[in-house]
Amino acid sequence: MLSIYPPLPVKAPVAVCNRAFARSATLSSPRDPNAAPRLGDLFAVGFPVDSFLQEVFGADLRGNGVSMPDRAGDTADRDSGRFFETADVQRVTFFSSTAQAGFGLEDDAHSHSSFDVLAHTVGGYKEASALLRPFAGEWFNADLVDAVIAAMLPRVADAFGVVKPVTSDAPVPAPAHASDESIPYSDVPPPDLDFDFEGPVVVVQEAAPRVVYPATAAGDQSAVDALLATREPSMQGTRSAAIVATDESEVRTTPTPPRTVEKVKLTVARAIETRTPSTFKLSNHVEVRLWDAGHGVYEMVKTVDDEGIETWKARQICDWVPWRSMVVSRASLKNGFPVENGEKMVTVTIARSDEVVRSAPGFTPEDATNPAAVVQRLDMGVALPIGSTKKEHLANVLRELGSDDASTRIQELTTMGWLVGEPGVRTGVTYAAPGGSVNGCGRVQDISVGVPAKSDVDSLTPTHFAHGWRAIATTSEELREGAQALAEFIKLSPNVEAPVALAGFGMMASAPLSLSRRATLMVASPPDMGKTLLLSAMQSFLTPAWRAGWTGGTLISSSASGCGVLSSYLASATGFWDDYRVPEIPADAARVKGALARVLQASYTAVSGEAKGTQNGGLRGSSDASTTSIVSGEALSEEQGIASRVVSISLEAGRADIAMLPMGTSPIDEWRKKRQDAANRLFGAYISYLARQIDKLPRGLSDWTTANDELKATLMPKTGGRSAETAVVIATGWSRFLDFAAEAGIEDLLPTMADVNVVVSRLAETSGERARNTNPASTLVRAVRDAIAGGSVYLELANGGVPVLEQARSLGWTIRPDRIGTLETVPSRMAAGLISMDGKYVLLYGAALKDLKRFTAVAAVPMGQVDGGFASVVVAGTEPGGKSPVPLGLNRKRGYVVAADLLDLPGTPLMAMQGPADQQNY
Repeated sequence: MLSIYPPLPVKAPVAVCNRAFARSATLSSPRDPNAAPRLGDLFAVGFPVDSFLQEVFGADLRGNGVSMPDRAGDTADRDSGRFFETADVQRVTFFSSTAQAGFGLEDDAHSHSSFDVLAHTVGGYKEASALLRPFAGEWFNADLVDAVIAAMLPRVADAFGVVKPVTSDAPVPAPAHASDESIPYSDVPPPDLDFDFEGPVVVVQEAAPRVVYPATAAGDQSAVDALLATREPSMQGTRSAAIVATDESEVRTTPTPPRTVEKVKLTVARAIETRTPSTFKLSNHVEVRLWDAGHGVYEMVKTVDDEGIETWKARQICDWVPWRSMVVSRASLKNGFPVENGEKMVTVTIARSDEVVRSAPGFTPEDATNPAAVVQRLDMGVALPIGSTKKEHLANVLRELGSDDASTRIQELTTMGWLVGEPGVRTGVTYAAPGGSVNGCGRVQDISVGVPAKSDVDSLTPTHFAHGWRAIATTSEELREGAQALAEFIKLSPNVEAPVALAGFGMMASAPLSLSRRATLMVASPPDMGKTLLLSAMQSFLTPAWRAGWTGGTLISSSASGCGVLSSYLASATGFWDDYRVPEIPADAARVKGALARVLQASYTAVSGEAKGTQNGGLRGSSDASTTSIVSGEALSEEQGIASRVVSISLEAGRADIAMLPMGTSPIDEWRKKRQDAANRLFGAYISYLARQIDKLPRGLSDWTTANDELKATLMPKTGGRSAETAVVIATGWSRFLDFAAEAGIEDLLPTMADVNVVVSRLAETSGERARNTNPASTLVRAVRDAIAGGSVYLELANGGVPVLEQARSLGWTIRPDRIGTLETVPSRMAAGLISMDGKYVLLYGAALKDLKRFTAVAAVPMGQVDGGFASVVVAGTEPGGKSPVPLGLNRKRGYVVAADLLDLPGTPLMAMQGPADQQNY
């Protein structure tokens, strides 16, 4: 089967997709897709790098981060690197210069697979391949871990406190031949697109003194001899060839001459990593001395000796050295561009004179230059110097030392969403997500999404960090597998009266469309009906985490401000919010209702809309909250004004709304076991498709919202009010997704747009009915209906005439005999509104509504809130209290235009009685 995506050119990883690919040791140039995978590639997939670091080095895994041990084996409070995913391979980027030095990466801040790390651990890719061959296919193997530790370079073992076993006399098993194995392998690393050169070729020359030029830093005389002695006679398929020379022949590697080692500027990071004794002179006559007899911070003081000669003497301030080892600049996304808000997260390191080094991340810039805060946080048993001057010197050391280590400065986003391309880095837009970002080419690695702005470093859960895509579907097999997973997912809610799966997927598909008005899906059911199971399965399209948490949060324990922050964080994403219920304690009930209101407001209006001033008279920055939400609870919200802003679905006991039985082997259990990964890859491919659509627009991301708002308008029914506008968001998401499905050739497995429209129409109707029942505006409409039926108010005809007797009573007019006994039609006490002559629309007068409001259950509700409720009741295209459109035939009067059937009127054309000119039917 063919991939729907064209193959990338050789330089595409560098020029188009991701500059971090360029130095990837496991990303090869385009290969035959039918070629068998290499041993290193199989190892990288079968033994992920997080497991490798944990099993071999005892690393501490922290979400998507890793803390590598120091020489003493201590992993406390150290931010060594972070994990990323590309295709099916997990990779790690070491930001810690200590970890980089341990593996000999030389400030290489690029990503590495487990095979790359293994090669740096044992001294090269050839050595790594030779070590792996006896274990091919059995990667999670204690013997393999022991073999890696035994072959580990002393430098690496020393850097991470790994105790190597005592060497025994047992023979080392010889590597197996490729012909004896079912898995092909290569002894050389895949080519590096930017830095590779032709491999060394050993040639035979005339007898001469033996000379060896090592091709790599690890290749000493003994290593070359051992390599030549074990080389296989046939080297087909590799990039080097060997002809074993005679004993007297000269062995010379070509074409690579001895490399000239470039002089690297000694920084405090390198000095600490390599244990190089050094001195750094700072301002205000302060010196920092590392790893010599006087390790510590010194103040240089000018003195005069007995002979009057001026000399400088060093006075020790402390016997430990602090420095800022990493600074992370944090930026939020505004219209697709990262905007730094001045927030920085700092990692501080302390090096003691006994060579114990420890780091702690998460300092604010202020605390990072506060010696007392640093000492207390790292808790290394060091003492603060006595005296304010000495403490200020230490503060200046923290400000200055390490400032020239530019490689330790990275940028981290504080929100998800669309990111505009950067010239020379990546072209086109990228959807940034903490668990894996995606652009039009596929997965992107070099984008870091952290916690929301001004938040604690541990404020997000593992589910939040997993939100994204480790891999996306690219081949037709993967795409069809994902489509099958989606089709089976929709069947998990088989009842047409409660289409949670289909509606929820449409909501998720609409989130990246950046609509100016989003929506919320609210699902309610009694306990133990499978609601949580279904929503966990639904969330699998966005994150591989299963029931480990939610991309939003739990409403029962959340606050309005916290929900607002997370809604801003989930820009163009979907937040799942579980456990909505109103506690009995009034204060807790108010908090939960406020949290729900903030989620719904963020989903509906896409912006906060707040206008607040700063203390110095300016305007406080606003936070865009452009998210889509899916809320679940034991009951739907009965708050006035909320019902019209959500698509609500109620699950009922005994109706089998979710396929959750029998427990353990139910369809939903089987889906979780077999379809979860395919579903996640499919949605990642959909995000990549959307990125390509954005790139095709004339102004890119600037036109994206407009294009999707126009699509939404074409799907919007002509009548129905706010409830219909809310429900049509589902149809908009499905419309875009089915366009992607058509391009991918998987539309035959999915519902049609006609199927979706039927479901959306039903949801709009039921949601609208519920909104009317909980809306203060609906209460007033019912009051008008009852008053018309009782004859206390009436409706005027739009042409100013008098209705015929057969229609007069239904419009609230009074019918009575005149002086000669003939029945006549006269107005009742008060006119409630105006009805169009086609009988379809009624314009209610504001004065009549205010008068009737006094006698209803909403008498205490402010009229402004009532107007807000009318927004979901009035006819689409009209505004509460505004002028009626000309086509409705209501004479452009001001009022509240509603459908006649809301007043139980038949909606048939009206006739006026013959009479005076101002009472005749025109």
